[in-house]
Amino acid sequence: VKKFDYCNNNLESFKWYTRVNCLQENSNDQLVYILGNSYGDHIVPLVSNVFSKSSLYLARFDDCYLVKSMNCDVDRNKKIISQYLGISKNFKEKLVIISLSKNNYSEEKLSELIKKINTNNHKVIIFYTHPTFGEYKDEEKMDEYYFVKREDFKILNKFKNLIIFDTFKNICADCSIDDYEKNFFDGHHFTYDASLSLIKKFEEKLNL
Repeated sequence: VKKFDYCNNNLESFKWYTRVNCLQENSNDQLVYILGNSYGDHIVPLVSNVFSKSSLYLARFDDCYLVKSMNCDVDRNKKIISQYLGISKNFKEKLVIISLSKNNYSEEKLSELIKKINTNNHKVIIFYTHPTFGEYKDEEKMDEYYFVKREDFKILNKFKNLIIFDTFKNICADCSIDDYEKNFFDGHHFTYDASLSLIKKFEEKLNL
């Protein structure tokens, strides 16, 4: 992420659970705001290239804020939303990108989040998580991944203004095991080249 960090201002915070990092500032009226954990970090090369003329922020947002089986500190969640609302009020167009490392979404949690951040001229994109390399080479774990994914998409498709970017489908859904492994530097996170390889498909998804 440091390679793409071109700005700093008094809106930033570097407390671990409520981290907000300004990556690029432009006079353009569009804000692109990534909410995520380390899976938010590894799409920064992709997002920064696609939205090079927009202002870009990266904020900490953990799986537990959207995943059914996990719970987060409520006060931290309020702080994260408050930070976003404070920054986004200065922009006419807002694009929130959510990228997490777990699936099995809670419809209630997602609905609550969208209601809190949704304003006019506003879009929300979910980067739906890919299976790790360890999961990809395990047939039983892949069966579970597909089952949860089908259930998640039933929930995600209920939200009309929500755009779903299927990272697995677009990165390498029918690769050999060796080819799939090449996309990750630790079995979980995209390499720099893998992140950039998604540019064209991401632009097509957004009709850019």
